[in-house]
Amino acid sequence: MKIRGILGFIVFLVILISPCTFGQDYDLTEIDVSNAVISIAGPKSLFIRSVQYGTEEVSFLLEAVDPAGQKWKVKEIFTGATPMIPDNVYLDFAEISSDGGTGVEISGIILDGESYTAYMKILDAETLEITEYPLPGEPSYRYTQVLQSLKKSLLAAEQQQHQEQISTLENKITLLEDENTTSSQKIVSLNKENKQYEDAIISLNQENKQYENQIEELQSAVSDLEEGQGSWKQEMEVLSRVNEELKVTFQETIEKLRQSISVTETSAAPEPEGIETAGASKPLFNKVLLTGFGTGRPQMGRWHVTDTEIIQKDETQYFAKYVLSIKQTEKPTLFSFHARSSGEGWVGLGMHFYASGNNNKLGYGYGNSLLFWLTRDPKYYGTRDTHAQLYKSNDSVNMAMVLNSIIEEDISDDLKIDILYEPAEEYFTVFINEEEKLKYKTWFNLDRGMEIAFRTLGGGSSFSDLAVKTIQ
Repeated sequence: MKIRGILGFIVFLVILISPCTFGQDYDLTEIDVSNAVISIAGPKSLFIRSVQYGTEEVSFLLEAVDPAGQKWKVKEIFTGATPMIPDNVYLDFAEISSDGGTGVEISGIILDGESYTAYMKILDAETLEITEYPLPGEPSYRYTQVLQSLKKSLLAAEQQQHQEQISTLENKITLLEDENTTSSQKIVSLNKENKQYEDAIISLNQENKQYENQIEELQSAVSDLEEGQGSWKQEMEVLSRVNEELKVTFQETIEKLRQSISVTETSAAPEPEGIETAGASKPLFNKVLLTGFGTGRPQMGRWHVTDTEIIQKDETQYFAKYVLSIKQTEKPTLFSFHARSSGEGWVGLGMHFYASGNNNKLGYGYGNSLLFWLTRDPKYYGTRDTHAQLYKSNDSVNMAMVLNSIIEEDISDDLKIDILYEPAEEYFTVFINEEEKLKYKTWFNLDRGMEIAFRTLGGGSSFSDLAVKTIQ
C-alpha cells in the first residue's frame, strides 16, 4: 500500500510537469494508478507503465538529473501504444546465460504463474534477435527459493492460526464443563427447594382452612354491623351538611382576600410629577445603588453588553438571564430602565428583583425573588396584546403568576419602566412611560435581596439606561 502511494505521487508529479501530453486543461480526478507498474530501466532510469487517464493508457520514462537521484526529468512519454510485453509477464526472477557462442538463454520468465524460457541471437554489438519464442521451461533457482520460502511462511501462519483455534476451543470446552458442573449442583439445590415448597404448600393449605373458618366468623360479625347501619347513615348526612357550610365560608374568605388586592389599569392618567412611596408625598429616592450593566454577568443566552445597554440575540433561548449583584434592604427601592423586544410571535422580557438563593442558572425560576414580566403570545391568548405580569419565584423550579393585566403599550416599543417595591408595606407598583399601570400588595414578606436578573424569551430583547435608587 505504501509503495502504491509513492507510485501514485510520482505519476501525479509527472503529469503536473508535462501538461503538453494532455493539453493545458486536464482533470487530475481522471488519473488511475491502480494497475500502474514501475520498473528500473537502466542505471539512472525508471519506467512507469499502465497509467490510465480517462480512456487512454500512458507510460513514462524518467531519467535522473543528478547523481544523488533527487531530481528527475521526463525523458519520453508513450501514449496509445499497446505494450509489447503484457502486464502478466514477470522478469523479476529471470536468469540469463550464454550458450558459449553467439546466443543467450533467458530462463525463469513467469507468465500466468508458469515458467518459460526464451532464446536470443546476438547479431551485432547493439542488436539481438529472438530465435525462439518463450517455451515452457524450469523455473529459476531464485524463483524456486522465494516460492518455497513463501510456502513455509504461509504454512507457519496457518499452523499458528490452527493452534490459536485449538486453544480457543479447549478453553470453551473447559468453560462448558465448569458450567455443566455448576448446573448439576443447581439441579440438586433446586430439588431440595422444591421439596421445601411442597412442604410449605401443605402448611399453607392447613392455614387456609383456618382462614376460611375466620372468614365465616367475620361474615357473621358483618351481618351484625349491617343491622346498625341506619344510625351511621344519619351521622354521615350530618357531616355532609357541615362540609358544605365550610365550603361556603372558605369561598367568602377568598373573596374578601381578593377585594383587598388592588390592580389599577389607567389608559389616560395625567402625567405624575414623580414616583411616590405609599407613606410619602414627594420623591425620596436620593441614594443611587447601581447604574449601568458593566458589572453584570450572563447566565444563558447570547448577550451583547455595553455599560449602558444589553441585548439578547439567541432566538431559541427561553430562560436567558443577565445577573447583577446589588444589595436590597427593607427600604423602598426604585428600579428604572428602558426595554423593548423586536422579536416576532411569542416573546417576553422582564426583571427578577429582591433575589437570593439561586443555585441553578438553567432553572425556570430564579431563587427566592419577584419577577416583573412583559409578554406577547398570540397563539396562547388569541391576540397580539401585551400583558404585564407579576410572578413569585420560590426556587429554580417553582414559580407562579400572581397578577396579569393587559396594557395598551406594545412590547416592541421603547418602554420606560419604573418598578417601585416597598418591602415594609409589601406594595409593588409599576409605571410605564410615567403612567401607573399596576399596584399590588404582595403578602410574601420579601424584604431582602442580593441580586437582580434581567431575563428574556426569544431573541431581539434589549434593556438600557439602568438605575437603581433608594432613600437615605
